[in-house]
Amino acid sequence: MKFYVILSLICLCSFKLSAQQNIYIQAAACHKQKCVDTYRQYIENLGLPSQVKYTQQNKDRFSVLSRLTSQQQAAQAFVELINADKRVRVQAKIEMIDHRLYIDLGEQSNQTQAEWLQGFANHLAKNNNLPTNQLEFTIKHKIEQMFAIKILAGPFKTDESAAQALAKIRTIKAFSRAFVTDN
Repeated sequence: MKFYVILSLICLCSFKLSAQQNIYIQAAACHKQKCVDTYRQYIENLGLPSQVKYTQQNKDRFSVLSRLTSQQQAAQAFVELINADKRVRVQAKIEMIDHRLYIDLGEQSNQTQAEWLQGFANHLAKNNNLPTNQLEFTIKHKIEQMFAIKILAGPFKTDESAAQALAKIRTIKAFSRAFVTDN
C-alpha cells in the first residue's frame, strides 16, 4: 500500500512538471501578413524568439435602436438631445427604411452598457414631450466571428524572464500595449 502512495506522488509530481505552462508575451494582433512579418522582425531584432498564433473568437455586439417611426421632427429633436448630452458617448443618427425612420445609437460591446443606454434613451424619450410610444428603444444582439493573428514572443520559462522581455519589447512604440499571457 505504501508503495502505491509513493508511486502516486511521484507520478503526480512528474505530471505537474510536464504540465507546466510556458509564458508568452502578446506583442500585437494582426489581420494581414505584412503586419505579421513586420512585427515578428521587430521581436527577432530584440534577440527574442517569435511565434504566430491564429485565433478565432466570437464577439458580442449590442445595437441600440428605436422602433420605426414616421415622426421626423420628433426623431430629429431626440437625436440632437442625446448627442448634446454629456452622460453618453454615442453619436445618434437617423436611418431611413421605406419612408419610415429609426434612430441608431450605435453598437456596444458590453450588454450592461447597452442596457443602460437603452434605459437612458427610453427615459429621455418619455420625458421630453415626444409622441407616446414613437421612440421606444430596443437592443439587437448579434455575434460576430473575429479572426486575428497574434504575434507572440517566447516561450519563457519563468515570470522573471518574461517580465524582462516585456520591458524590452515595450521600448518599441508599436508594442506599448504588449502583455504577458500563458497561451
